[in-house]
Amino acid sequence: MPIYRVKKSYFHPLILTIGVIIGLLMTGPTGAMQDSRPSLPPPQIAAADLPNGLDLVKQAIETIGGREAFEQITSMSIKGSMSAQKLTLAVEIHTAQNGRFIYKISIPKGGVRTTGSDGTVGWRLNPDTSGYELLDKADLIENNRQANIHTILLQVEDRFSRIETISQEDFGGKDAYTVRLSSDDGKEEFMFFDTGNQMLLGVKIIDDQEQSFFMQFDDWETFGEVKLFRKMLLSREGLVLETQFTEITINETDPAIFQQPEQVKKLVAERENESNKQTPPATTQPDGAG
Repeated sequence: MPIYRVKKSYFHPLILTIGVIIGLLMTGPTGAMQDSRPSLPPPQIAAADLPNGLDLVKQAIETIGGREAFEQITSMSIKGSMSAQKLTLAVEIHTAQNGRFIYKISIPKGGVRTTGSDGTVGWRLNPDTSGYELLDKADLIENNRQANIHTILLQVEDRFSRIETISQEDFGGKDAYTVRLSSDDGKEEFMFFDTGNQMLLGVKIIDDQEQSFFMQFDDWETFGEVKLFRKMLLSREGLVLETQFTEITINETDPAIFQQPEQVKKLVAERENESNKQTPPATTQPDGAG
């Protein structure tokens, strides 16, 4: 089965799942893959009258309810399915304030892949390996950010220092403004906004193998004060993974779901013991020494 690795900044459970599914489709009886990615012609030189990129981002945030409305959300639980051709996976995402999240993907005959955090400690369970492993600080921050997939617009200004509209082109059959997002450390993404209502249509990211991922959002629905998408198409190398969020609940998540599993508690204790062994004891000087 092929193994696909992405940069840590793009470590997203959905994206990594594409690698798993590609392997399953190539080795299983599901048939050949077909290229049905959004049609994206090469970016053209931006015209002087294109709207400002940051303004597009801010307008899109207002269109889905505004930053303040999202900041009032204390927790969110999402259930749904991910499908590619004849293969269907169950997906479950729980997020809460203070950095808590649980992300589960159930693969037929492949177990459940889980990534989570209680806000302090992060862990990952891969049924293909020996069990749980702890996340380092960088992975913990990144997984928390990307588990909150519905707040992707609210993260733009914190992650990118340069936001510019570069063209007007087709994205998934819709006329869109293309906005290039660049960070100080050289990372780059692209967002696509509907030229009519300024809604976010999708995102393009590029991994360290120069392969493009496309995330396309659709079926927006109002939940209280905010609008959330119920459908997401994730595509890479001709494979389109369709995610349907069938259940979305806000501010009703049981806090107990974010508690550390017993195996994780043992790993944390082992890590602390190892750290204590490596830390030399503090030395004291006798009275009058100096």
